[in-house]
Amino acid sequence: GWKGAAGSSDLRTPIAMKFYQEQAENLAKESQLELAFLRHKGVDIAFEYAWFSKGVYCTPKVGYDEQYSNLSPGQLIRYLTLERFFKDPSRKEFDFVGPLAEATAKWANETYNISSLVVSTGRFGSNLLLKLIEEYGPKIKQLVRRHRETTEPQVTVALPASNE
Repeated sequence: GWKGAAGSSDLRTPIAMKFYQEQAENLAKESQLELAFLRHKGVDIAFEYAWFSKGVYCTPKVGYDEQYSNLSPGQLIRYLTLERFFKDPSRKEFDFVGPLAEATAKWANETYNISSLVVSTGRFGSNLLLKLIEEYGPKIKQLVRRHRETTEPQVTVALPASNE
């Protein structure tokens, strides 16, 4: 989608690309990898990268060809994936994996907190940075949280009531 045009796509970042390739290989070995493609007139115009394990469908990546943005292929593939998801009783949870974004907020009815993991490589600069994060990280997070509460609009997602 828009990340390709902006040059920030994971496919243009060698380290991230390597991570996703290795992750996909490992998921495929465990029969957990799920790739979905949306075709229009015989051409792949969108994809969804995901995995399914223990009843949870995790989908961190959706991408689409910008030429077809007027068709909203990213949202359409998400809709079709959700439609398929709800037809399969083995699927219990649908996780967008990561912070709430505008594209995923349209589909979410619940969120949960995520955490960060910081690892030092053992070098002096890395150890120093780790110490600074340990010392000042909680204070910085508190300041950022206060700032967000006063400046960011809250996202509310309303879903139709169930007929059950």
